[in-house]
Amino acid sequence: MGVGSVIQAELWAVLAGVRLAQQLGVHRLVVESDSSQAVTLIGNHSGSLSDMGLLAEDVTYRLLHTTEFLHTPRTCNGVARRLARFALSIGNELVWIEEPPNFIQDLLD
Repeated sequence: MGVGSVIQAELWAVLAGVRLAQQLGVHRLVVESDSSQAVTLIGNHSGSLSDMGLLAEDVTYRLLHTTEFLHTPRTCNGVARRLARFALSIGNELVWIEEPPNFIQDLLD
């Protein structure tokens, strides 16, 4: 994957999510990130040839026409934080399609 910084990790995560949405045939997508830098890069990559600029361009290229990309403050992003902690503990990829995992249910209620 080639993750060298927090912003690159965020862009890779967004790209993986967008790819999954495309594979599942999702036609309307809202992507939220607590990284204002990621939101700015994707919204205005300006043809940058840096690693992050090229990654942001790949995300933008794959975005659906009905995709919203929003900045969400970290304090409002408890679900993402809990999912990230869980991901670090398992070491492989999991996807939940219909029902959220039990360990975030209390945050969704």
